[in-house]
Amino acid sequence: KLPYEGFPQKESAAAVTYSPDGKLLAASWGVGVFIYNAKTGKLQAKGEAKTTLDSLHVLPKRPVLFGPIRDQPGIQVFNAANGALLSTLKLPNHPDERRVALSPQGDLFAVATTIPGGPESRTIEVTLYDSAAGKSLRQTRLLKGLWTWDLAFSPDGNTIAFSHEDGVTVLKAADLSTVNNLRLDEKRPKAIAFSRDGKRLAVGYHKGPVKVWDLATGELFDGFRSDDQRHQGLLFQDIAFSPDGKTLVLAGCDAEDVFENQGRRYLAILNAETGASVADLSDQLTGHVRHVAFSPDGERLVTSSSGETALAVWDVSAVSGQANDVRKDEPAKDPPAAKTRTWTSADGKFSVEAELLKSSEAAVRLKKSDGSVITVPKSKLSAADRAYLKQLGE
Repeated sequence: KLPYEGFPQKESAAAVTYSPDGKLLAASWGVGVFIYNAKTGKLQAKGEAKTTLDSLHVLPKRPVLFGPIRDQPGIQVFNAANGALLSTLKLPNHPDERRVALSPQGDLFAVATTIPGGPESRTIEVTLYDSAAGKSLRQTRLLKGLWTWDLAFSPDGNTIAFSHEDGVTVLKAADLSTVNNLRLDEKRPKAIAFSRDGKRLAVGYHKGPVKVWDLATGELFDGFRSDDQRHQGLLFQDIAFSPDGKTLVLAGCDAEDVFENQGRRYLAILNAETGASVADLSDQLTGHVRHVAFSPDGERLVTSSSGETALAVWDVSAVSGQANDVRKDEPAKDPPAAKTRTWTSADGKFSVEAELLKSSEAAVRLKKSDGSVITVPKSKLSAADRAYLKQLGE
């Protein structure tokens, strides 16, 4: 849990990102921009924005942080070293439903904006900008009567994808021509993310499911199986592939209680090839997760949310129960008979009835009554639970 002095404890964190070199972690709350040492979690600097920044981006070759201003047609640019406001890039289009994405190379950023009007006159405008000068390079308008939800660059920077009410549209960055339109029945896509090789696109749909598209064929990737029962009724706020491309993190909440911070909270890491659960962190959440980001080395995952842990950093190896959680000379132990009991968090706020499946040096894997499997770091368990595991030789 990272500090954010000067703002109320229950203030909702809006956006998070790591710098490309992994040294800095940036977040936004209200009108605040906070910059941390990514390794130690120490707050290094903070700045003041005109209003909430809904997304944050750090340029790869320059210590510059920028983010779109909520409810205003502009982007604020900050010095990532000290949080000082450097400039404001004014955008000519209307701010309604605006989405911004930075190319991985940092030379371009794309803006997808819904131009207001009636159902027949409303259009989506996609504009590509030079990130250094803030100059518009090319623009296209398409898709009458639709709202845009999410926007992303492919890892090589050659492709842009954005989700809208009717599906996901994939464009060439070079000329903004349409490459493909991905549609799944009547489902409305929300969060999207490119795989690390740029060959697939993960899409979280309104009220489920989660699907992975093969961009070469424009068809669904058959190997990935969404847990439709688990994902039913969820609004997916964010999706991200791990740097090695092997896992996929999903953040969602009850689609009917997005603004009330009630209902279901969902945060899980899945196998990117199969969709199988690697870790389910939902029971450890204190609010709805809005954004997620992996550190460049893939060892940590940062989440922004409402609730007590507005900005949380997770140890990916510990929560995933991976092999490096265990000493090489000490394999993970399979517990004897099934042990179903009530497990409680160290702070006493959470409890779950579950069967112990496996125990490693750092974490335990538990099977809940609904059949889902979660991984919990031993440090997060109550003293009674840790004593119980010690009695079992776990």
